[in-house]
Amino acid sequence: TPGNPPTVGSITLTEEIVTVPTGALPLSKIRATWAAITTYPFLIGYRVVVMNYEETEVVDTQDVSSNTYVSPPLNALSTYVVKVYARSSIAISATASTGTITPKRPSHMATPSSTL
Repeated sequence: TPGNPPTVGSITLTEEIVTVPTGALPLSKIRATWAAITTYPFLIGYRVVVMNYEETEVVDTQDVSSNTYVSPPLNALSTYVVKVYARSSIAISATASTGTITPKRPSHMATPSSTL
């Protein structure tokens, strides 16, 4: 039924390095992919929410029609939580599938002494 969308399965998160000028804050994009839901006739797309690691701040949110999302450039020194929801034709969302990603720090940068 439209009121009971399925949960998206596992999501795969990968980092896409963004080229920045020397000395600038390192940036990365997050690419999220998941298996498309093909057997639910009421699916209108997916909602992707990117939050800081503590899940206290929404960094980006997008509604996408396919099973791929690419974030805007984000601080590559932070850890992010990515949540993907299936959305039905009556704007009901399923429980989120969640993943966490910490972009790789550029090799020329020291690892911070504290965890964010």
